[in-house]
Amino acid sequence: MVSRLSSTTRRVPPSFRRRRRRNQEQDPARWVTINPLVCEGCGDCNAVSNCLSVVQLETEFGRKRAINQSACNKDFSCLEGFCPSFVVLEGVTRKASELVDSSQLPDLPGNPRSRKGRLTTC
Repeated sequence: MVSRLSSTTRRVPPSFRRRRRRNQEQDPARWVTINPLVCEGCGDCNAVSNCLSVVQLETEFGRKRAINQSACNKDFSCLEGFCPSFVVLEGVTRKASELVDSSQLPDLPGNPRSRKGRLTTC
């Protein structure tokens, strides 16, 4: 039995993902995210797509779903399920994380057990 994918979804081989991480392949300017205010937490997106990037998100309204963007392989298989909470962002790029100057970080307290001496175990 051969399964056929819908025309809107294509599976991304690992070689494409590897080349995108190494900046050898252009990253698609399309992102999928889940609106937590619309999500009902039914889990249909996990059941249909079987995508590992769709993770659980605990909110004040209960357990919802979210997409882990750092683990997303951008094959858009999560769109196969019928869910109105999915939002597709096209023509946008991810915001780069800001680097923190290490001189601005507070000093960590010393370990009280780090005394020089002999360690005896029974």
